[in-house]
Amino acid sequence: MAVAIGLGIGELAVLAAGAAAALFLTSPPGQRAVQTTAKEISDALSKSDDTVDVAPPIAECTKPCPPCSSPCPDPPPPRTDRVPPSRPHYPCPGDHTHVFNYVQNQDPTTCKCFCNIKEEVICN
Repeated sequence: MAVAIGLGIGELAVLAAGAAAALFLTSPPGQRAVQTTAKEISDALSKSDDTVDVAPPIAECTKPCPPCSSPCPDPPPPRTDRVPPSRPHYPCPGDHTHVFNYVQNQDPTTCKCFCNIKEEVICN
């Protein structure tokens, strides 16, 4: 009959296990087991233990980074957009020039240096 409604052996096993678990959890021994487990977990979490690994305070983690040794590469050359043939767009309705520069930054956690490109648009 189970095959007639499209269930295989695996699906029947899962349904049977779920039904058994539901019957157990609704019975008095099952409810006591759930309550006991919840109380044990709560007690374990509420105990303070001195052996727990805790991150050191931030003041202890802060170390000065050495200055970046390599400079940023040369930026791309400026690009001038003429209107027309380019179409007008924000922030300049007419001719404008894109100027690129690199800004050097440093990750304070890893002290790794990196360069970010910065673009400035100059309206002509």
